[in-house]
Amino acid sequence: MPLSSRPLPLALAVALLIAGAVFLIRALASRAPQPSSLGLQGGRLAPCPGTPNCASSAGGLDPIRYSGERADARARLLDVLAALPRCDLRTVRDDYIHALCRSRVFGFIDDLEFHLPGDVPEIRFRSAARTGYYDFGANHARLRAISRSFASLP
Repeated sequence: MPLSSRPLPLALAVALLIAGAVFLIRALASRAPQPSSLGLQGGRLAPCPGTPNCASSAGGLDPIRYSGERADARARLLDVLAALPRCDLRTVRDDYIHALCRSRVFGFIDDLEFHLPGDVPEIRFRSAARTGYYDFGANHARLRAISRSFASLP
């Protein structure tokens, strides 16, 4: 068999191997268990575990400040979250919002939480990957983008 006829089957095999790996990783990522630390604990969001795949307003990022009523700020935040790709709201209460966001290729799940305390006009937040250790700054970037979008809305 001439060498020129071998690249196509090899390329097809590599492509199938990559597609299979992506499918397997997506299947495993979608089964990551929900952390027990979700929600408000003693009126606060849980702290980040000290790994680089978590970002929060308690860990160096400024909370989102607003003027006006908390209900208006919550509605504005919900508008921002509705525009995020691959994110789904799970819990919406007066003082707390939880959303799931998935990465584009592999479908890794990040838990996105917001706390709107009744006594301070600010929104505290936390975004953490359910699996892995490093997220290439995805959670920090997402929270900064949400803060910018919130500030740009009337």
